[in-house]
Amino acid sequence: MDAAVGWLARPDLRFAAAYDADNTPVAYCLTRIEPTPGMASRALGVIFDAAADSHNYHGGVMRDLVADARKWLAAQQIDQLTALVPRLATADQAFWRGLGASDWTQWLWLKS
Repeated sequence: MDAAVGWLARPDLRFAAAYDADNTPVAYCLTRIEPTPGMASRALGVIFDAAADSHNYHGGVMRDLVADARKWLAAQQIDQLTALVPRLATADQAFWRGLGASDWTQWLWLKS
């Protein structure tokens, strides 16, 4: 548990959650600051995990969590945000495209 608390306390990470009227968690968003790939010296924000309760309607909750991530990044002079979204996750793709996202790169993973 101490490791999780220490990880969440890192200054380059942001954990935000949304709760319903009964104080039950309904969504979360994990954002981190990463160095920009290549030679650029600027950093960018990466939403590397986010989820919402799909069993009930929680209108706008993910938009609010993304807005929170953007606000946190802006306070650190970071104006670029990426999201790790699987190409075949059509609902997720539609959500991010609805926010104005566009294709940037295709990631591949190689097990070592």
